[in-house]
Formats: sequence, structure tokens, C-alpha cells
Amino acid sequence: MSRVVRGAVLLVALWAGLGQGATWVVCPADCDYADIQAAIAAASPGDTVLVRPGIYVGDLWLRKPLALRGVGTDPVVIQGNVYVLGTAQVTVHGMTIRDGSIHIEDSSGIVVATCVVEGPGGIVVRSSSATLRGNVITGAGGHGILVTLNSRALIVGNTIAGVGRDGIHVAASMADIRANEVRDGAGYGIWADRHSTISGQAALDSITGNARVALGGSARELDREPPAAPTDLTVTPATWTAGTIAVAWTAPEELTGIAAAWYKLGTAPTGPDDGVRAVGNPFTLVSPPEGIQVAYVWLEDGAGNRSERSVAQVTVLYDRTPPTGRVLANDGARHVFTTGIALTVEATDMAGDEEGSGVASLRLSNDGRAWSAWQPFSASLLWNLVQHGGTPTPGPRTVFLELRDKTGNVGRVATEVTLVQAFAHAEPILSLAFTAAGDLLAHGSPTGVIRILNLATGQELRALRGHTGGVYSVAFSPDGKLLASGSNDNTVRIWVVATGREERVLRGHAGGVWAVAFAPDGRTIASGSSDTTIRLWDAPTGRYLRHLAGHGYPVRAVAFAPNGRLLASGADDRTVRLWEVRTGATQHRLATHAGSVRSVAFSPDGMLVASASLDGRVVLWQVPTGESARTIVAPGGGVRAVVFAPDGKSLASGSAAGMIAVWDVATGRELYTLEGATGPINALAYSPDGRVLASGGDDNLIRLWEIRR
Repeated sequence: MSRVVRGAVLLVALWAGLGQGATWVVCPADCDYADIQAAIAAASPGDTVLVRPGIYVGDLWLRKPLALRGVGTDPVVIQGNVYVLGTAQVTVHGMTIRDGSIHIEDSSGIVVATCVVEGPGGIVVRSSSATLRGNVITGAGGHGILVTLNSRALIVGNTIAGVGRDGIHVAASMADIRANEVRDGAGYGIWADRHSTISGQAALDSITGNARVALGGSARELDREPPAAPTDLTVTPATWTAGTIAVAWTAPEELTGIAAAWYKLGTAPTGPDDGVRAVGNPFTLVSPPEGIQVAYVWLEDGAGNRSERSVAQVTVLYDRTPPTGRVLANDGARHVFTTGIALTVEATDMAGDEEGSGVASLRLSNDGRAWSAWQPFSASLLWNLVQHGGTPTPGPRTVFLELRDKTGNVGRVATEVTLVQAFAHAEPILSLAFTAAGDLLAHGSPTGVIRILNLATGQELRALRGHTGGVYSVAFSPDGKLLASGSNDNTVRIWVVATGREERVLRGHAGGVWAVAFAPDGRTIASGSSDTTIRLWDAPTGRYLRHLAGHGYPVRAVAFAPNGRLLASGADDRTVRLWEVRTGATQHRLATHAGSVRSVAFSPDGMLVASASLDGRVVLWQVPTGESARTIVAPGGGVRAVVFAPDGKSLASGSAAGMIAVWDVATGRELYTLEGATGPINALAYSPDGRVLASGGDDNLIRLWEIRR
């Protein structure tokens, strides 16, 4: 310990006392020990260290039983802290502690008497037993005397003035408090928590011998009663919210004031600490559970008293979960044919496990970026696929819908639809054909008019007139320059596509021509008729080559194999025949259907033939053997059209009920259906790249379906 000497020269004497304990004398100059800590270190347990007046700078550490006493009429000043640590039977007497404190920790039988403590720390008794008698404590920034952590203390005749907090503060300890004076402090004169035991009082509200100014002169010097319940309890906002919730109240009259509020949400508290402590009025709820919750609020006074029995209640409405639901286009249709669609919205708003604030409004978008204005929620509304980020271009679309609840939470749902390009006509579509380039689509009508559509523009390129009966079949030549048509006027006609000129008329059938097909080399045309025959024609000249007979009933369909060597036909006799084109001989007669065969098609590799029948089945036949490879039962009754996709992996069928189904060729499994037609399907045709399937039927519409790859 260093030293500061003031005034005249001070003598220091150090001698060893005799008897049970030695006595050591310390003074600032001319001694063997001018340092108190050095004398303490030299002393043995039970010794006494006498300190003569002076100013001694530095902390003192007492870790052995001994007495430290100040002697003389002038002050013995320790400019620092005094620590009594882990020992017993220590007395500190007659010392002035300046700019420091006295700390007693983990010790027993400690006496601090007639000391002056001037400075920020006061006297702290922690995990110890001590007697504090006749001390003067001033200017402490915290408590004058703090007794805590299961300590025991006798506090008698002390004067405590001008401290920053409580004069005597007892926490989780036992204290006998007598004849003390506490004044001019910022806190309470005497404060004890509910876990402490205080003796020395004649009654709970009067501590014997302690000054009446202990609590500002009030009639009660020790507050052990919890405050009453808060009144006028309110929450802001009082409506549903996903944000901050503030709780305010009016405090009751309380001796020691209100230090904090406690709250619990949902269920009533079971004890004074069964909740969350919050400081301030109003206070903010931290992470409240969602839904309608009851907030239970009780108060804590300045002495730490609180009781869950003095509780008030208020309702809290909290919802941070966005609404959910689903949206359907045209009652759940996956394909739509106009840009104007009807939406059906199902929405649910939950807050936790309870119903939330409710869906208030919605808005829509075709791209998730450009949004319509918010509008009141409606379960049914009209929407246009062109506006707000949309486009009239056919293809897959996503319609986005955002739902906003009354709290302001926003959830998003969406529906997937495909806008199918549709061409409306005044009469049914009987037949369809794409050019090899995929740029033109021809279709035949009941009135005998053939129309050619330019798919790039969606406009009719030209109308071909000449037939006097319905055109039930059309076929482009492989180079796309010619178009063959078959009609129930008993003729086959060949047209020049570029000009629409009728090149020639092929006559010879005695009945309506239901089917026509070009050979892959473009040099031969096959036609099937209600006269039960198939005729082969030379395409460049129109010359009749031969006829194929054997069905005995009207022939409804013909198709060339990819190599041009075989021709498949289907007829009302419920059979499929495979013919050798060169000789006209029947290679296979395929009979399993129970109804008229209305359509036949070769797979791109020529190994399979598909036949569609009014018996509701599609049969796949092995070309080399004529055996049935697979039977598919199609939805919607009688099947009137079948066509392979260009890659051969799937095929499409169209039924009398307007159902179009796409099937996996390898397994026969249905991949998906194309819904929307309102009449029988008469014709199907794939674009050469397989991306579009054209359908036509009795509802007078040609639909171009975008096909999933």
C-alpha cells in the first residue's frame, strides 16, 4: 500500500505484542511497516493491527482472523476498498474508507464498527454473517448497506445519508435491524424482498428504533403488501394486428410506487412469477401467440411485492399468418379458350389454431409483378389474361392472386391454365390436316367448303369450294403443295395450295368418300368410301390404279405406313385391315373391336397401328404379326379419332363425348386429358414438331392445344 502524508512528521512504531495475539502498529513514516497490507501479511491469525492517523492509498485484503483498528484522534483514512474474503473473526474498527467500499464475502463472525464509509460502494455483505454497528455511510452510488445471497447481518445504530438507492437493502437474506437512521437517499430507507426475513420490528409496519424518515416520513417503513390490480387496462391497437401491441393501465395508490408489470397470455397465472416482467407504462407484449388471447396483468411495487391474485384482464387480437386458399379458373379447367375467364376463390384466414381477422381484399396479376388494384374480397370474379402482365399469346399461364386479411397480412395463391388458341366457325369441323411445315391447317366442313388457316397470323388463308357434300377427310401432300379432300359427294378432289385452284376431280366411288391419305412419297393417294372399297390413285395424273376390297362395309379410315408399303384401313365391319400397297393383298385382318372403326394411324416407326372404335376402345396392333399389343379404354364413350405424336411416345384419342386423352404408348397409361370441347370430337392432328394438337368437332371450334413435353 502506498501512502500520502499530510501535516507534521508522523512517527511509526512497530512492535510484536506478547500474549495470545501479537499487536502490530502501522504509521506513515519512520517505521519498519508503513504499509497496512504488509503488516496484515506479516500478522498471524488472532493478531491485532493498529493503524495510526494518516492517509493510506490502496486496497486492503483481509483473508485471516485478525483485528484492524484505527487509533488516535485524527482520521485513519484508507483511500480504496477493504475486502474481507473467505475468513472468520475479523474486526474492522475506527477506519475511514474514502472513495471505496467494504466488501464482506464468504466469511463469518465479521464486525465492522465505528467506521466511516465515504464513497461509491457502501458496505456489502454477501454470503456471510456480519455485525455492522455505529458506522456512518455517505455518498454511496448504490445501496448504503446491501445484504444479499443468504447472508445474516445485525445492523445496529448506523447512519446512512445521501445514497443513490436504498439505505438498507436486504435480498434473500436475514437481517436484525435496530436503531439506524437513514436520510436524504434516492431510494427507500429500508427495503426487503419477499425472500428475506427481517427482525427488530415490533410489527410489520414499524421497525424498532429506525428513524421515521426511513421512507420519506410515511407511516409505514417496511412494505410487504402487494399492490392492488391495475385499472383501466387497455391495449393499442384494440383491433386485430400483426405488429406491436402496447398495454397501458392506471396504477393504484401504492406506498413504494409501481416498479413493473407482469403479464401472462392465454391462461391465468398460477403464481406471482408465472409470467413476463415488463417495465414501463405502457409496456409492449413480446411475441404474443396468435389468435384471440386474454392478457392477465398484475403489478410489482417498489419493494418487489406482487401477487397474481391482484390481476386485471384485457383481450388481445394478434394475427401474423397470411391467408391461404386456392383459385380455380372456369370451375377448375386446365385449358381455357378465351382470354376472359371466370375465377372461383376459396380463402381461409387462420391465426394459429383459431379463425383469424378474416380475408378483406384481393388483387390479381398475370405475371406476379404487375398487379390490379386491391378490391374487396369476392369468391367469384372475372379476369382477363391479357391485362396486368398478361398477353394474348396461347400457351401455359399462371394467374396469381394475393389475399389480404383485415390485419394486413398478405398471402399468395395461383392457378395454372393453358390458353388454347381456338378458331370459331359456323359449322362443325369434320376433318383436319397440318402441312409438313406446320404453318398451315386445313379443315373440312359439312357444306363442302375447305378452309386453310395461316397459323402464324391466325387468319384464313383461303377457302376451297367445289364439293357438293360434306368434306370428311383432308390430307396435304408431303411437300405441302397439294391438298386432297374426300366428300360424301362421292369424289376425291386435288387442290393447289398456293392458289386454291382445283387441280382435278377423282371419280369412281359409288358412295361417299370418308377417308383420304397421301403416300409418304406423295405419288399415291388412297381413298376409302361408303361403297366398301378402297381406291388407289396416281397423285400427279389422277389416274385410277387399283381398288382394295374385302371389308364389305363402309370404309371410315385409311393411313399409309411410314415406308409406304402398307396401308391400314378401318371400317364399319369392326375390323382393321393391313394391305400391301403394291399388290393389293390383305396382309392382316385385325378383328377385336365391338363397334365401327372410325380412325387408324401408324406409329412413326411403322411397328404399331392404332385403331379407334365406337366401342370406346383404342387398340394397338403389332404390324409384323397382327397381334394386339395393348387395349386402351378411352373416356367419353365412342372414340372417333386417334393420332400418334411425332415422337411415337404418346398418342391422342378423341371421343363422342368431347373428351381428348393423351396416352403413354409403352404402358397404355393415361397421361392427361384435354377438357373444354362441348361436342363430339371428329378429328385430331399433331403439328410436325409435336408441340400442338389440333382438335375439331361438332361444337364448331378448332382448338390448338399446347402439348406438355
